[in-house]
Amino acid sequence: MIDCKVGQNDLPLYFKYDCNEKSGISRPHELQEGDKNIFMPMKTIEIVASRTWGGGERYVLDLARTLKNEGEEVEIITKGEKPTDEPFKNAGLSVSRLPLGGEFDIISPILLSRRLRRDPSRRILIHVHNFRMASLAVKARALAGNCGKEICILCTRHLVKTGKRSARATGIYSGLDGIIFVSELARREFLSGNPEVNPEKLHVVHNSIIPPRDNFISLNPPAVNSAESTPEPRNSNEVTLLFIGRISEEKGLETLIRALGRLRDLPLRLRIAGVGKGPYVSRLKGEVWRANVTDRVEWLGHCDDVYEEIRRADIGVAPSTARESFGLVLLEFMSQGVPVITTDHGAQPEVITSGEDGLLVPPDNTDALAKAIRTVAESADLRRRIGEKGLETFHSRFAYPRFIRELKGVAASLFKE
Repeated sequence: MIDCKVGQNDLPLYFKYDCNEKSGISRPHELQEGDKNIFMPMKTIEIVASRTWGGGERYVLDLARTLKNEGEEVEIITKGEKPTDEPFKNAGLSVSRLPLGGEFDIISPILLSRRLRRDPSRRILIHVHNFRMASLAVKARALAGNCGKEICILCTRHLVKTGKRSARATGIYSGLDGIIFVSELARREFLSGNPEVNPEKLHVVHNSIIPPRDNFISLNPPAVNSAESTPEPRNSNEVTLLFIGRISEEKGLETLIRALGRLRDLPLRLRIAGVGKGPYVSRLKGEVWRANVTDRVEWLGHCDDVYEEIRRADIGVAPSTARESFGLVLLEFMSQGVPVITTDHGAQPEVITSGEDGLLVPPDNTDALAKAIRTVAESADLRRRIGEKGLETFHSRFAYPRFIRELKGVAASLFKE
């Protein structure tokens, strides 16, 4: 048995970031003795404007819990919607409410500025996750004025979109102290619009997740796939495919269902964990019927514990047709030693080396997806080897300790000496 633990010494504990003039991207290097900023106390305000729960909200939850566990002060500001508030509150985090209405919301900047003035913290980081909320934060800081504290604004960009050159966009970029992109692809696409932005503000920090029992995960497949509550027995000859995510057109489920229809000679079962809008789900079920795989598809709906489903799976499939800025679901499978097949036109190649720790296929290509599924489904040894390598990649390149150190390094670099 090969055991894989999160390394405690694989990175320097703290980082600062300098801009590489050639690439325009900040890279980490170890802090020197005189670099005191990161050791100084700082309060983080996370602004979450979504009405529903998704990958971005989970990103904030994991980050906020980690910062709190490290003794830092964290406040979550939301719209006050139950689906987003409850997970934060259940984690014991401080949650408060603002309208967060966007461009024409004049109340939120005023209320936030008052909070900033009243807050006893001397250093405050406002962390937002889209440029709409960045605009709100910039206005609030301006309204707070010189209140005897240092307030920095950091925006993490979770999308693949071009930057804009409008006066409003330029004003937002200018008001931000830093912009993090979750992939190099997202940064390149942003810069392709030739936005007027200081390149020293731009950073790339790949996403991460906190999987269950993160301190110890065995590379041995039975241990990876074991659950504290034993899964229901299934046909040992059956190979289970698992899709996790929002059920929508850009996720590539139609291609996956058609691919499954071409593999009826194999003992495959597809489990779909996620929810979507009724008309599109009905359309997909029609596709299942036309592909003659009704007996091979299970609709799981929303799953509170996706890792329980991952431990039941033999192969993860993420056939997105849209360009993903990162794809947290890849790490969910890799962190559990489950081989994953995904598309190659987003940031996925920054995560996966095809044929080694996963498989990449062209988007919306039924033949290529069916061939990749067949290749992995027909060989338990190949599944084991790709799963082991994926787990190794997760821990060596994407484990959460590495992510949090890089993110904190960026945040610390925004503040003055």
